[in-house]
Amino acid sequence: SRDASFIKLHFDHISLPDGVVLELFSPDRRQLLRYSSRSRDAYTVDATMGQDGRTAFSAMSIHGPVVMLRLTGSSKRSWRPDEGVRISRFLEGFPERAVAMISPGNASPGTRSIIGKDDKQAVACYASSDPSAYDRTRPVARLVKSSGGTCTAWRVGPDNRLLTNNHCIDSASSTASTEIWFDYQLSTCGGTAATPVKVAGAVAKAASGSA
Repeated sequence: SRDASFIKLHFDHISLPDGVVLELFSPDRRQLLRYSSRSRDAYTVDATMGQDGRTAFSAMSIHGPVVMLRLTGSSKRSWRPDEGVRISRFLEGFPERAVAMISPGNASPGTRSIIGKDDKQAVACYASSDPSAYDRTRPVARLVKSSGGTCTAWRVGPDNRLLTNNHCIDSASSTASTEIWFDYQLSTCGGTAATPVKVAGAVAKAASGSA
């Protein structure tokens, strides 16, 4: 995709013989995911999309407009008819400039969560002027659902405990279908977006409530 902020691939089917690894990576290879029959990097599972977590699941997202795929290694036997990789869907993130346009003073569609003047600034703009406030943004996380949609969460304690709204996560299955992004922010005040630290929802223990 030409200007996507991230791409998340959904595997309708993935089954590989021993010795073969599927790699997903950004063009500079700074982001790399590896999936094989014996080991997997982080992934998400969305039962509403028909995913079973075994041969159907979603890879973690790759930040940027391009994801490259490569099969590496070799099988010591012939591939079976049911082995291979099938991808028919992917989730694409809006470009950052499009997200910025969806604001209260703009006619663009979207949820309007700010009342009055939109005078927010990137958290990096407070790194020097208010280092205490800047430091306290570290527990804030962005939730990205496999089927689309985002929410905000906060890390509230050890053992990967998160706090979020009930409409964001209301069950173990919805947790498993979610990516959790930390440090989702600009790298510098007025700079470009940094690649966030991404965690699969399966490792989180989410506490949710209505607000």
